[in-house]
Amino acid sequence: MKILTALLLAGALSAAPLPKGDAAKGKELFMQCQLCHSPDAWRTGGLLARKGGPSLRRLYQKSKLTTTGKPVNDDSVLEVINNGGKGMVPYKDSLSAQQKADLIAYLKSQ
Repeated sequence: MKILTALLLAGALSAAPLPKGDAAKGKELFMQCQLCHSPDAWRTGGLLARKGGPSLRRLYQKSKLTTTGKPVNDDSVLEVINNGGKGMVPYKDSLSAQQKADLIAYLKSQ
């Protein structure tokens, strides 16, 4: 058990890489995220802008995630999708690896 823990901490064992994402499919999936993460929250205020999460418009053009402070990259975005946090429910078991890849592809296209 100690060896497995040490390997995980050292990064020797990592999660399987995500499949290639489809931004068009990710856009469809993002519709359920829009209640809290309006892509146009900067302009329209979003449906739940005051109670919801941050706008994800141009997410991959930002240097850090607003919720965690981690650099914006596929791993950190996937971590938030999987684990949720600050009011966001986790989607680890709700979305398939392909759906997560599609969402990330869509977010990259924005």
